[in-house]
Amino acid sequence: MAPISVVHVINGGEGVGGAERMLCRILHAADRRRFQHTVVTILECIHLKAETLAAGARFISLDLGIAALAPRRLLPSVPRLLRVPRADLFVGWLNYGGVLASILATVRGNVPYVLNFRSTPTASDLRRPIMRAMRVSSPRAAVRLANSHAAVARLEEAGFGEVQFIANGFSPKEFQRNVERGGEFRRQHAIPLDAFLFGHVGRFTPLKNQTGLLRGAVQALAIEQGAHIVFVGRGTAAALAEHLPTGTIASRIHIVDEIERPQNAYSAFDAYVHNSDWEGFPNVVAEAMLQSLPIVCSDAGESRSIVGPNNLVVPTGRDDVLAEAMLELLRMPVQDRLALGAANRVRISELYSLDRVVAEFEQHFLEASGTK
Repeated sequence: MAPISVVHVINGGEGVGGAERMLCRILHAADRRRFQHTVVTILECIHLKAETLAAGARFISLDLGIAALAPRRLLPSVPRLLRVPRADLFVGWLNYGGVLASILATVRGNVPYVLNFRSTPTASDLRRPIMRAMRVSSPRAAVRLANSHAAVARLEEAGFGEVQFIANGFSPKEFQRNVERGGEFRRQHAIPLDAFLFGHVGRFTPLKNQTGLLRGAVQALAIEQGAHIVFVGRGTAAALAEHLPTGTIASRIHIVDEIERPQNAYSAFDAYVHNSDWEGFPNVVAEAMLQSLPIVCSDAGESRSIVGPNNLVVPTGRDDVLAEAMLELLRMPVQDRLALGAANRVRISELYSLDRVVAEFEQHFLEASGTK
């Protein structure tokens, strides 16, 4: 029996977020006897191209520009759309990817398609034209998926039909603590090897509330003189520059704008802190837990479910409570903190196993394509 041809359609572009990483993990872990995967990006994406080809899948960049999906500009783009191969199933990732997947599925002869939401839409998101377009196409989708229970509830309330939850998955082999690489990261960025280091990883965006995290960290660092914090992520340096404190505390706040391997940064941290106002499924929290780190995080999206009952979860938008939780974790006996980190690695390995999540995706693909 020939493999099922699955064409994934995703925005692409310079940024590499949780959706792109999850797609890459599916490609690498796929059962190639049953599935033949193709990735189609609307914008050029060097990272996705490299990962797709490395996984033995096909890659096509339409290089359209997002504006090409506007109805009045779509017709001139038809010749490029014809480059997309025929498929047994289209999978639309994120907003523009979802709309284009529904269009391609329709023009290819009403091929079934999946809408794969990988974030929790805000009220303003739902008012955007692209989300209204997705809502129109949603009833025709064979399956609608979302990676947080908050997203499931919000999308169903907004009229997208029945949405099924599916978590992100992670391989313990990909994220393992490496003391040597962590030490090298500290030396490279002038962070004392014996300092207690809080860490945060993520490109700057207002919804992640890194400015609030900075305010809470300043409060904690003012009390604990030996503590440091490092922010790792594109755009963070410029966005936080005007919010940095003066005086000696500033020397204990480190910002790394770009890093090739975030695993090295995780290995340098003593604890991970995440302060989003709004979330879907925060990959970075699960990644940090796989690196045996204790967690302080805000109660946004799927965060509380990911970290479980033993880590510290604080209300969103409360810098003062965040600072208190950071201090509580810092003052925890070392052995208790290490035990919590070890338990975190076990939790993610068991609850969010990549093999199990990929198997769930593949089952959805089989059912959506009409194959049992």
